[in-house]
Amino acid sequence: MKEKNRVMQFIVIGTLVLSLLVHAINRFVHHSLMEHEVMHSAFSHGFLDQMFFWTPIALVITGAVLSRLHAEHAWIPLVHTLSLTLCSMSIIAGGKGMVEYHFSIFMVLAILMYYNNIALLLSSTVLFAAQHLLGFFFFPELVYGSKVYEFTMVAIHLVFVILFIGAVMYQIIANRHATQRFEKEQNQKLQQTVKSIIESLAHTSQEVQRNSSGLSAQSNELNRLTMEVVHTMHQVEQAANDQENGVEVSRKAIGGMLTDICHIAENSASASELSDHAAHEAEKGNESIQLAVQQMQSMHQAIHTTAEKVKVLGERSQEINQIVNLITDVASRTNLLALNAAIEAARAGEHGKGFTIVSTEVRKLAEQTSESAKQIAELIEDIQMNNQASIHSMDQVIGTFAHGNEAVVSAGHAFERIRGSIHSVASQMRDISGTSQQMSANTQQFSASMEAISLLSSQLTDNVKSVSKRTDEQDTLINKASDLADKLEEHSHTLNEIMMKTKHTFSLQ
Repeated sequence: MKEKNRVMQFIVIGTLVLSLLVHAINRFVHHSLMEHEVMHSAFSHGFLDQMFFWTPIALVITGAVLSRLHAEHAWIPLVHTLSLTLCSMSIIAGGKGMVEYHFSIFMVLAILMYYNNIALLLSSTVLFAAQHLLGFFFFPELVYGSKVYEFTMVAIHLVFVILFIGAVMYQIIANRHATQRFEKEQNQKLQQTVKSIIESLAHTSQEVQRNSSGLSAQSNELNRLTMEVVHTMHQVEQAANDQENGVEVSRKAIGGMLTDICHIAENSASASELSDHAAHEAEKGNESIQLAVQQMQSMHQAIHTTAEKVKVLGERSQEINQIVNLITDVASRTNLLALNAAIEAARAGEHGKGFTIVSTEVRKLAEQTSESAKQIAELIEDIQMNNQASIHSMDQVIGTFAHGNEAVVSAGHAFERIRGSIHSVASQMRDISGTSQQMSANTQQFSASMEAISLLSSQLTDNVKSVSKRTDEQDTLINKASDLADKLEEHSHTLNEIMMKTKHTFSLQ
């Protein structure tokens, strides 16, 4: 019904468009109809004219809204019937009642046959009959195009419409009877076919049920055997894993020991090289110590010589100080004599003026000499003080150097003993290095053997795991086969129930 309503919706819209075109053509295009309109000037396009124009539009919109809200609404066929009927009436009214437009009645009735519904056809027929009768008595211009129209023509119209509807109704009823007979024959054929199918399915279902039961029993037995194999393989796998783990632990321990031995060998070789290098350096150190002893003795002699010279310098400084004291005394006396000479020259007056100048210069020289002697005395005093400090320092250096010389000599003897010990250690380290290298080579051979054993254990474990995995997969497949057998048996029971229901539905014996 939904598809019929959708198709009729398009046809109704097309019929409405046709009605609007008829109104447009007769109102605005065909100017030749003006004389006809003048002859019937008494005709009024009033309320009825507008009603026939707008009512189909309203019904078409109503049908579209109903189809939009609910495509299978029960009122949609009736609304489409009313829309088509009133569109035909609108076409007749828009065409000024021209007899040609009355053929739209048969077009509408033919369209309504699509619903195959007698009630809808009768409804449309009653409406058309009412239009013609009411039009004949009250508004003939709107239906027949003239104020005067013979009732005979009206009766003829009604008779042909009734004959058309009668023929259509007869065809619909005959078609229904033929359809019922055809459906009855088809139902009988269908019952026979279904009966044959049910019998075949029943036989097949029994075979499937019997085979599925046997398959289920075999699957259970095979599943039990497989579980035993899986249990055994898991034990073998566990033993292989334990063996592989033990070999792996041994391999790691040997690998660690090999690494340690290699480190020992490397360290022994390095220590041997370092011992040889230390022995060589000890030889050089001994030579350096002996050279240092000789240099210390030379420096000790040089320091003694320097100390003697410093003492001599102190004695010479004292002699210079005595000479400076003598010069100071001479300068003092010279200054005194120059003063006396100046006094005597002053007494001599003009005759002693030249002597006064000489005595003055002599006094100045005496003063300068005295001042220089003082400066020299101060310098000599500083030199003596520094010399005393130098003598004291040299005494300390001599004492310290004596102790250092003894320490260097002792260090030389100790270094000689160290050199002998280093030579002995170097010889022993060479022996240890050779032994470590031999041990490293033997351990490497043992590690290679353990690697081979570990590889074989790993391969054995992989093979056991592969077999165990295949066994698990086989167990899974067996379980699936068992489940499938159970499902087949279940489907067989379901199929039997369906066949019983089908027999009951089709009343098969």
